[in-house]
Amino acid sequence: MEGSLAYADSLPTLWSQRDVAVQSVLVARVVGQPLALLGLILVLLLLVVLHRIRDERHQAVAAWLPRLLLLRVAVVAALFGAALTWMGAEGDWLQWVGVAADLGLELALIDVVFTLLWRMLIVAGAFKRAPPEILRNILFFILMSVALSVSLGQRGMLTTLSSAAILGGLTFVLGPGASSQVGNLSSALALQVERQFVVGDWIEVAGWLGRVENISWSSTYLFDDQFRRMVVIPNAVVDREHLVNYSRPDAGDYKVEVRLGLPYEMPPGVALALLQAVLEGHEEIPDPHTRDVILNTFSDSSVEYVLRFFIRDFSKRKQVRSDVMSRIWYAVRREGYSIPFPIVDLRTSASTEKILRTNRRLDLDRNLSFFRQIPLLDCLQEDELRSLSQAADLKSYAPGEWVVRQGEMGSSLYFVRQGACSVRVESATSVNGWREISRLGRFDFFGEMAALTGEVRSASVIASTHLVVLEIGESLIRNVFQTNANSMQHFAEVMAAREAQRLQMSQAQEQEFGRTILQKIRDTFTGFFV
Repeated sequence: MEGSLAYADSLPTLWSQRDVAVQSVLVARVVGQPLALLGLILVLLLLVVLHRIRDERHQAVAAWLPRLLLLRVAVVAALFGAALTWMGAEGDWLQWVGVAADLGLELALIDVVFTLLWRMLIVAGAFKRAPPEILRNILFFILMSVALSVSLGQRGMLTTLSSAAILGGLTFVLGPGASSQVGNLSSALALQVERQFVVGDWIEVAGWLGRVENISWSSTYLFDDQFRRMVVIPNAVVDREHLVNYSRPDAGDYKVEVRLGLPYEMPPGVALALLQAVLEGHEEIPDPHTRDVILNTFSDSSVEYVLRFFIRDFSKRKQVRSDVMSRIWYAVRREGYSIPFPIVDLRTSASTEKILRTNRRLDLDRNLSFFRQIPLLDCLQEDELRSLSQAADLKSYAPGEWVVRQGEMGSSLYFVRQGACSVRVESATSVNGWREISRLGRFDFFGEMAALTGEVRSASVIASTHLVVLEIGESLIRNVFQTNANSMQHFAEVMAAREAQRLQMSQAQEQEFGRTILQKIRDTFTGFFV
């Protein structure tokens, strides 16, 4: 205690003996210089912006930014010292403010050089792997300690008390709580040496799942993408708990598993083919070698199947899983089945049959009302429309599912009763390999060229939303042509008019195109009428 008091009593003498050493260069340049003062304020504002960029981890910029705390301390101390000098304040504590400004500036410049050199070594490939952040922190701690000791020693201020202050201050800069969390520091070193995970990996530990954002001296920071929040886990907990790294061994392949039950009435061969088709049509599951569908077990009310596949972006796992399950529901419905679940059905067979008759009548009325508003079918009589409404096949598709594919043979014509779909063609110049040429909605139709002329599909159609279509097969089209003599001519005229509008044809071109389509329709269906 007496030594500390003696050191404090000696400070005035120390300042007077080393008057040149303690004179703040930074404060002296600001005092009485309005432009310099304004420039320093602007620098402080810029530092606030850069600090925000660094904290938000905009990777392209933040990796090159040094620690800005020391520079902010220097600027604030210089502004404070200038303000005190302008007000005529005196005393040793004013000189302390000046020393803080100069020391902060010196250490900040060292920090800038250290950060730039460190980053340049990484970019130049000096390390086989990106070195752990904690190694950078340790080197920074040592460098700052040496630089601060030398600077204070030159000012004649290096004592036991000041050395303790140096270590305490630098510990605060490097990480809050690091001085007391020896266990966390030890765990951090173990994690970095063993390289169990790195920044950017998706891990699950202590019940938390997220992307590793930072590994500090004391804690590991995970970004929880489900609730968009940051989870901070002490390194000692990470080291102690069971850990799963989803980014190893390949950061580009993340496994997703879907389990579901399908009815016993659906043959396993049909079910397995249906589930494989669902996975093949999903753009987020590109590699066919990583898709696996198996029959797992027989449960009380269903046959359980397991789908395993890999995706490139782990953050999309929930969306992809939802898409796959949604598409399975649509595909099962199109096959005439339903997803089973345990129920107690108290309805009698008579009541069930009555409900089915009512639903069929409602569907017929909806289809008939819909077909009455289709220009392509204007030539049909009421009884012909009713017959078509009864025989049309109602199908529904999930967003992103393929309805028809370019290059395939097809004999069905589709009418959009609900939702929207995208018409696309293959394109070598497009990033995705295809180009959208139009979007269709309610009352639009597609597939007419392949169905009526026997050509292959000239474009693909993909559901953009929940899509409900009415499918008219070859036999229904043939019945229409047999019972209505004017239908072929009318179909050709409507198809030619639509193509002429899309391709901006002249009237003569439209007429010639219509004659060509009519001849193709006749060539396709004439054989059926002999």
